[in-house]
Amino acid sequence: MTRQKNRIKSQLRYLGIEIPVEYLEPYSNWSKRFIVWLKQVQTLTSVGRQSLDIQIRHLEELRRQKLDMMRALRELARTEQFREPLRLIMTVPGIGQSTGMVFLSEICDISRFRNAEQLAAYIGMIPMCHSSGEKDGIGDITVRRHAAMRCNLIEAAWVAIRQDPAMNLIYTQNCKRMAPSKAIVKVARKLVNRLFFVLKHKIEYVNGVAS
Repeated sequence: MTRQKNRIKSQLRYLGIEIPVEYLEPYSNWSKRFIVWLKQVQTLTSVGRQSLDIQIRHLEELRRQKLDMMRALRELARTEQFREPLRLIMTVPGIGQSTGMVFLSEICDISRFRNAEQLAAYIGMIPMCHSSGEKDGIGDITVRRHAAMRCNLIEAAWVAIRQDPAMNLIYTQNCKRMAPSKAIVKVARKLVNRLFFVLKHKIEYVNGVAS
């Protein structure tokens, strides 16, 4: 949806159309009023109007697909398989329903992992190791990863640092010696520890217990 919105903005620039101030971010959030304006804005040629209409229809179809998927996700979350595990991991700051369901559906069974380190390795939350002769080195985060899970957990980490003082402290301390983009990965790694803890012990997260 973000890519499609960017395509529409690019199309407007190509057609020489300025978006009115009242519809600019963060005020509109692509509201219904903004979509109505898009459908009614005048273009210099009929071809330009047709091209813009195609892009708008594509966005609306993506919105319908998203709504259908969210409804299906909510139904799946209420099933016996996911209901209780999802409730437990949503007690961890930063973890919502969508992130939680991606996590649970991909790991299937937490007993597959002996410890949080093994789970982190599966997701791709461990550093790369380099060996040369007698020298061993540790580099940046590994390129081997479960793309969806790692991406979602990093996004969840940005939420966690706003909700949890302990996570915010970890992030702030790491920002003193590395870039924010790397510091947030450290926070995401802590989230993995917490998720493993609540699922392994089948208890709600209590601030500070699993960190």
